[in-house]
Formats: sequence, structure tokens, C-alpha cells
Amino acid sequence: MRKAAFLLVFCISLTAPGAANAYFFEDTVEWTGSVKKGRDAILLNGSGSPFEFDYSHDVSFNPPAAEITGAVMTLSHYGNSGSDNGRLWLLADSGNNLIGKLGDSNSDWVDQEFVVPANLLTLLSGESWSLELTLSETTNGTDRLWIDKSVLLGEYTPVPVPGAVLLLGSGMIGWMVSRKKKISFKQQEHLRLKNQPNIGDSQGRSLGL
Repeated sequence: MRKAAFLLVFCISLTAPGAANAYFFEDTVEWTGSVKKGRDAILLNGSGSPFEFDYSHDVSFNPPAAEITGAVMTLSHYGNSGSDNGRLWLLADSGNNLIGKLGDSNSDWVDQEFVVPANLLTLLSGESWSLELTLSETTNGTDRLWIDKSVLLGEYTPVPVPGAVLLLGSGMIGWMVSRKKKISFKQQEHLRLKNQPNIGDSQGRSLGL
């Protein structure tokens, strides 16, 4: 029974927050409609300060998430000057919290990586999560930017399933108890045969041999 109890404690310990395995997620948003330098993209073209473009990454978790431990987003863009004196595009969340500035992509496409801030990773709800984003250009004049795709990659810890683990532990205990009963029965049978008088010896003694 000590082994069985140990197995049950071990199974229950699997439900601890640090014991769950990490899972990965990915979501890609692609834009099409305007070919630029070999890529099918869209052109953000307007004026005003700021000129804004909104989009979002919508993620579904299976199994459901307990917490997101990290996420990185890669945005492919072309046409940003990367200078406050020219076209400077910014990437922020829906609450206008700056995630980063787009780098120089005047001469070619750039696949720029942004680390999603930790405070945005708390905005999840079990089986789904939406990361709402805004691209904005705040300088005067015409605002032009080509974007090809945005890829979000991340890691999360799933919600533990204690019911299934306890069921596994109960099954192990039942198996151990059943095994112990079988062993005990064999031991009793062995002792009974060992203590049973030898029939030949009894008959010999009764005949005086």
C-alpha cells in the first residue's frame, strides 16, 4: 500500500502549475491585392496625422491555456523610412501601448521581429485570445507602407486536468490492492501445503514401521 500511496501522491503532483508541459501556438495574418517587389501585399496609403490601420491575431488554444509564457510577432513590411523626418510607422496594441517602431524598409522587404510585452500576455480567456494591433504613421504628408504578413508565435502552459490524474491514481491503487491480494493468497496456499503432514509418513508411523 505504501507504493500505491506514493503513486497517488506522484499523480496529484502532476497537477501543480510547474508540472504541466508547454504547448506552442501560431497565427498568421496575410494581406493580398498589390504586388510589390515580388510579394503579394496591400498598400496602406493615406494622409493625416495619425493615419492608422488596425488588425488582430486571434488564437485558439487546445488544450485551454492557463497562461501565456511568451510570444514573438514578425511583421513583413516595405516602404518605411525609419526616420522621424520621413515616414515612420509605429506598432501598438489597441490601448495605444507602443510595441515598437518599424525599421528602415525603403530599399527592400524587411521581416521585423517584435517581442510581445508581458502585460499583453495576461489578456487571455481559457480557450482563446485576441491580440489587437494598430499600425500608425504620425508624420505629415502622404503615408505609404506595404505589408505582406504578420506571424505570431508563442508558448503557453495548459490548464491542469486534476480529474483525469486522480482517476489514473485511483486505477493504480486498485491495481496495487488487487496484486497484493493475489500475492497474499499464494502465500497462504504455500504455508498451508508446507504445514500439511506428509501422508506417507503418517501411514508408516501408524503401522509401526
